[in-house]
Amino acid sequence: MSNGFDGVEWRLSDCVEHPQPAISHLETIPIRAVAMRCEMMDIPLAVQFLSAQMREVASLGAKVLNLSIPPVRRSNDSVGFTRYQDALNFAYELLQRLRFEAEAAGVNIALEAATGGCFLSPVEVRELIDAVNSSAIGVCLDLERVGAIGSPLDWIDTLHRQIQAVRCTEIPSTPTGASAQTCQVPIDTLIQALDGIHSDCPLILSGSVAKSGAGMAALRLAMPPSNSFADK
Repeated sequence: MSNGFDGVEWRLSDCVEHPQPAISHLETIPIRAVAMRCEMMDIPLAVQFLSAQMREVASLGAKVLNLSIPPVRRSNDSVGFTRYQDALNFAYELLQRLRFEAEAAGVNIALEAATGGCFLSPVEVRELIDAVNSSAIGVCLDLERVGAIGSPLDWIDTLHRQIQAVRCTEIPSTPTGASAQTCQVPIDTLIQALDGIHSDCPLILSGSVAKSGAGMAALRLAMPPSNSFADK
């Protein structure tokens, strides 16, 4: 907080049942976003679990729950969905069942894009969120992750007001390989794109950006002063 952040994104351990006791000693720190992964693959159990989490998150004053779901399995020994389509179906059903409770709790659910081997296209994510059809359901855009597979500007432009949170670990740079021509993003262009997102979308800075005075100062210009958070 002494470095000028307006709050923190608190990361919960996987399937923590009660986040409140774990952070009760941090009452003086404003927690404005919570990140967690739901490891459950059974829809009724996952809905019950996340419903309880939303109430806890709301009690902390957080406005965004950045949610990851189980990954797509890469081998028979790993845990997760057997097929990509199974993960998409699970995400739709889960968000569709949680949407009204999220609206009532005042907590936006932001699905983490480009994680767990799934949600690898901004068009795919947009169509999923459109199908759920709720203002409380959106996407958390991690610029480093999406920059590794495509253009962050394309993701921002495609999803636009469906973006509920933006996370920046490093200033997106030119990667090696075939995607090198699509991912180079000048910082001024990135700031201009972020500036078009709705004003209550938090900008979460972590890693080298949060520690770099120049990087933090540059990216803080992209969002209103009350919406820049540190990742914890």
